[in-house]
Amino acid sequence: MAGSTSTGSFLIPATMANTRLPIWYTATHPDTPYQGNIIVAKPGPNRSRITMYNARVTVRDADGHAEKRWLATESDFRDVLRGEFRLNVSDQQIDACVAVMKAKGTGDAPHPFFA
Repeated sequence: MAGSTSTGSFLIPATMANTRLPIWYTATHPDTPYQGNIIVAKPGPNRSRITMYNARVTVRDADGHAEKRWLATESDFRDVLRGEFRLNVSDQQIDACVAVMKAKGTGDAPHPFFA
């Protein structure tokens, strides 16, 4: 864990005690975006990055240029999650994620981390 003061930077070793609670809170609190949205990110070749926020998939190159596309069907979700993100997930798991996203997600509203 890193921090800074007016006199410089410092490092604090990350231990289970100071990381477990924030991780648990982020993953389980009902107001966190992770409870109702499909959020995936992966580094790509040549310093590129691919992100998915619900049905929006963004591929960003090293210069920051972004190409966005929207997924329309469950088949699109399967293709992207298994193909581009290389996730080993079943049809049932993907269907469950899509159902939760449709019921509780923010749709295509921009999220500051995935805009």
